[in-house]
Amino acid sequence: MTLKTDALGALLIGEPDRVFDAVRTAYAAAAARGAHAVLSLHLSRGCPGEPDGDCDPQGRPMA
Repeated sequence: MTLKTDALGALLIGEPDRVFDAVRTAYAAAAARGAHAVLSLHLSRGCPGEPDGDCDPQGRPMA
């Protein structure tokens, strides 16, 4: 699985089970801090602009 982060969010690329496990773990950790926690999640199969294709770890369309 590949994880990319910036100041606004995170991009997870990988097998669905691993991605959902990572999201579940991260949200549980944030919620456990006792403060208000919000999760906004966008899911996509494939690269942006390539809805029927897969991505390599750098986010480029696979040939």
